[in-house]
Amino acid sequence: MPSSILEEIITGVIEIRNGNHIGLLFVDDRYHKNGIAKNLISLAIEKVKATLAKTLRSPRLRPMLVPYLGEPAGGAEPTERRQQ
Repeated sequence: MPSSILEEIITGVIEIRNGNHIGLLFVDDRYHKNGIAKNLISLAIEKVKATLAKTLRSPRLRPMLVPYLGEPAGGAEPTERRQQ
């Protein structure tokens, strides 16, 4: 769960559920109007994008997801899974 820490005090927290839903966004009242919520949302978006890009490289999942989500930025190519 990403959090904002200022001077060793947790000032804000965001929780993402199922990779697409903000379940919790909290910023301590004393730290409102400092851009903490905006930064937490930006961090969460980047983490979701990274997870999605990794998922779209899966040769099994890509054909199912691309029609709904479109091609990922940078044209991530599927990676083959190594046989063990």
